[in-house]
Amino acid sequence: DEVIAVEINRALVDAAEHNLRANGVKNVRLVRSPSAKADGHTADIAAVLVDPPRAGLDAQTLGYIEGFDHMFYISCNPVALCRDLQLLTRHEVCSFAIFDMFPYTSHAECAVRLRRRRGLEEAPLLASDKHGRARAQPR
Repeated sequence: DEVIAVEINRALVDAAEHNLRANGVKNVRLVRSPSAKADGHTADIAAVLVDPPRAGLDAQTLGYIEGFDHMFYISCNPVALCRDLQLLTRHEVCSFAIFDMFPYTSHAECAVRLRRRRGLEEAPLLASDKHGRARAQPR
């Protein structure tokens, strides 16, 4: 199996390349790109993992990932995660975990596994407002 990692930040791509070499990992292809523009590299992908910044996912990325059947979402901001989960109406939460990686602070990491709801038509359910923010389209 092949893993395709998409990251826009050059320093993080360089660090990932170093770690892959240091650990002898050969089945990962790194793509330096905005996640919403990575569709040319992900034709036969079965699942997507997203780990967005504190602001959550942008409208383009939300629209792109709603096409995947399986999704893993890592978040450091429960408020942004909640908003994004409400927008991902084609998917249902299978499991959810909270990790207290910073004891004695209000910060926590959340991990969510989602899958596409069965029987949904293929028309996109997300649209962008004039500011590029995602919003659910009426059914």
